[in-house]
Amino acid sequence: MDKKRLLLTMGQVMIGAIFTLILAFQLWKYDMKVISIILISTAICQYIFIFKKALSSPKKRK
Repeated sequence: MDKKRLLLTMGQVMIGAIFTLILAFQLWKYDMKVISIILISTAICQYIFIFKKALSSPKKRK
């Protein structure tokens, strides 16, 4: 992937993770804690994906 597409993909994943966290905390208020915990773990996995891609060497990205 070229650098522009990689940044676009990482931005989309980050926006998705933010909306996932917002939804999780809204559901937490309405006592849907199991679904909320699943969504929070999904968002954490998305952030791990972003940071792993960002910190990987340029040779591994291609």
